[in-house]
This record gives sequence, C-alpha cells and structure tokens, in this order.
Amino acid sequence: MGVDVLLNTAARAMDQSSVTVKSPDGDRRIPARTKVWAAGVQASPLAAMLATATGADTDRAGRIAVRPDCSLPGHPEVFAIGDMVRLNDLPGVAQPAIQEGTYVGRLIGARLAGKTDTQPFAYRDKGSMATIGHLSAVTDSYGMKFTGVVGYTMWGFVHVLYLIGWGNRLAAMFNWARALTFTKNRPHRTITIEHARYELTHGTGEDTNEA
Repeated sequence: MGVDVLLNTAARAMDQSSVTVKSPDGDRRIPARTKVWAAGVQASPLAAMLATATGADTDRAGRIAVRPDCSLPGHPEVFAIGDMVRLNDLPGVAQPAIQEGTYVGRLIGARLAGKTDTQPFAYRDKGSMATIGHLSAVTDSYGMKFTGVVGYTMWGFVHVLYLIGWGNRLAAMFNWARALTFTKNRPHRTITIEHARYELTHGTGEDTNEA
C-alpha cells in the first residue's frame, strides 16, 4: 500500500516541507508537504487526582481503571466516565462517554430505588464517522460505508442530533451553512501551516470557530 511503518521513532521537528524524526539510528528528515497527526491525547488531570485518592491504576495516557459498573475500585459510590477512564479498551470518543453517562444515571436511580441486581456496562458500537474535508466525510456504521457528500450529510445529521438543546443545534447548522456558502475555496475543519500563517499575518475579520 506504499506505507512504511517506523517503530521506536518520534517526531521532533516539522517545517513546511518535511518532518524530522528521531530513531535509534539518529535523526532523519522525511520530505512531506502534507502531515497528519493521529496521536492519542492525555486524560484529564482529574483522573490522576482520583487515582491518587483511591489507589486506582492509570495507564500511560493517564486514564483511570474503573470497575465494570464504571465505579472506582473500592469506592462504589464514585463513578468516572468518558475518555478519562479505561474500560473494556473502549476508544476515547463521544459514543462511549454518552452511553456510560446514560448507564451510570440509570444505575444511580436503581440504587436509590433499592435495586442491587444491576448489570455491568455494555457498549453498543454504532460505528464511526469523521469529516475529512469540504463537504466530505467517511462513515462506517452497521456494516455500511459511505464517503463524500453522502457521508458528510450523515455525519452532520448525527452530530446535530446529539447536541444538547435546540439552541445549540440551530447555531451549529447556521455556522455550517455560512461556512459552506462563503468559504468553498478554503479547507473545512482543517488547519494547515500556510493557512495559520496567513491568518496570523493578514487576518480575515471572521470568526471561524464552530459551536
């Protein structure tokens, strides 16, 4: 597929035309105009605070290990959810967090009602979606895959569906409509070095942040 995998190698510098990496053999400059960063992120500092207070384990990303019911080991009254926890090797994206939050809310309600026979958290994989450019996205859901405008439309519908409140939904749709109408010749949800330098040097007078 034309892909070279470099092990034990870390990126240490980058410019407009290359990436410099450090490997056991020393530094190496790789010519590249397009760079994609797909590394992981560090968990919220709150996870480390909870781990210190309860004695729970954390992984190298700082995520705290929780029990099958999303509670902290030895503290059934304390729950943690989302990308700050490590549970069943779930990714740190929105769907696990949403489903964990719903589960914990129902679990607390069941406990208040005196029920003790609750089931552990079970994740329902609904697929993955991501925007990759102007009017283009990729979706993979329930064995069906879509790209381009169709994928983008599906992504937008699902994204708006899960926003809280009609105010946020309408604001998001307005911002998207404005961006699609007036910025067709510019990257959508993509920031390049050249773009960032131009914005800092000249300015555009418009707010490109999304709700």
